[in-house]
Amino acid sequence: METLDVLRREIKALAFDQYGTIVDMQKGLTEAVTPFLKEKGWDGEPNSFVTWWRRTHFENSMIDALCDRGHTPYRQ
Repeated sequence: METLDVLRREIKALAFDQYGTIVDMQKGLTEAVTPFLKEKGWDGEPNSFVTWWRRTHFENSMIDALCDRGHTPYRQ
């Protein structure tokens, strides 16, 4: 039996971790937030701001999940 036939028959779904693997979240968010931060007069590094924001969101989301409160959306 050919490997391709086995794969077609056996594999039902594929899943990918898009954030950081396929989608460069850090770069995209940094590019999006840079004009906003400049407009507000913030003189820090936009990349550092995005790193802090993503880390904070991740921690809050993990705490919510561990407390069985669901997922915290990015907008919160």
